[in-house]
Amino acid sequence: MERVPVDTRPPRPLGLRFLAVAVILCFLAGLAGVAAGVAGFGDGQGEVTQETRQVTVHDESAVIDAVGAVSPAVVTVTTKGEPTFFAPGGTEAGGSGFIVTADGLIVTNKHVVQGATGGTIVTVADGRQFDARVVATDPAFDLALLKISAKDLPVAELGKADELRVGQGVIAIGNALGQFDNTVTAGVLSATGRALGSDGQTSLDDLLQTDAAINPGNSGGPLVNLSGKVIGVNTAVSGGAEGIGFAIPVGYVDQAIDSYQQHGKINRGRLGVTTRALTAHEAEQNELDVEEGVLVLAVTPDSAAADAGIRRGDIVLSVDQAAVDRGHTLTSLIASRQPGTKVQLRIKRGDADRNVSVILDGR
Repeated sequence: MERVPVDTRPPRPLGLRFLAVAVILCFLAGLAGVAAGVAGFGDGQGEVTQETRQVTVHDESAVIDAVGAVSPAVVTVTTKGEPTFFAPGGTEAGGSGFIVTADGLIVTNKHVVQGATGGTIVTVADGRQFDARVVATDPAFDLALLKISAKDLPVAELGKADELRVGQGVIAIGNALGQFDNTVTAGVLSATGRALGSDGQTSLDDLLQTDAAINPGNSGGPLVNLSGKVIGVNTAVSGGAEGIGFAIPVGYVDQAIDSYQQHGKINRGRLGVTTRALTAHEAEQNELDVEEGVLVLAVTPDSAAADAGIRRGDIVLSVDQAAVDRGHTLTSLIASRQPGTKVQLRIKRGDADRNVSVILDGR
């Protein structure tokens, strides 16, 4: 058998040229990998940035469009009081409002025009000024309707109460501090059904809460959604915190306008009690077997409640079997009924529950 010669020499070391080529190839491969990774990351980052930019631009456009739609209908309301020693020309106060009919019907707060013995001036968005008449007031919800003599005015569109959603974007527009007209602030709808209390005449028991800045002078101005529709009337702020403002829900505005257009005034039922929402702590302290309802703090003399025998300390639990709770405040349940309506209240007095019939007063 022929032998195949075997090379018994030790293996030769790799040549320098081969090593150089290998190093260069590895380096290039590494660069390609890094470039691919960076490109992949850049693409993803680009997508996120683009998406974020699109969302931001969309939100900004919605706010801009909403403001553009409602601002022409927002007005400044200036009231004049009687002359005094310190103000010989009469005192002035500024608030806001918004136009709801093309012939000059305007919504504002009752407290904006209260005490305006020297007259009320409305300044519309284009700078024109008009003498205004207070044609109706709604003490139940701190609303007032004004009328100016004008035609073809821009109108604010009202939204729907059942479309309100906590967390939705909202915009407040008004005459901030009584000197910065058509000031725009934005935020979210923080909560619904907030109760600040009732004094027997005016109720702040079923309010919208927002973190959109509401300043003195904003009272009576609109709170609008991102579609440019009015969902509330700015009316109050919390003095002890920032970013807590309140607005009257649009449902009560609708009712007030309808009542005025049908009857020439705002008709609402009235019970005649000062109340406060019952807290769980109070219920536990007093060993009550109820968790919701309102505590009667005072009864107005000669009112429907007084005539029916309701007393201070009673807890009102329901109206015509509708439970009194955050979603259905006592004031909203009573004010949605006409004067002269007979209602059945279920109240708790001490350990006993009882039914009380009440014929509602008018306001």
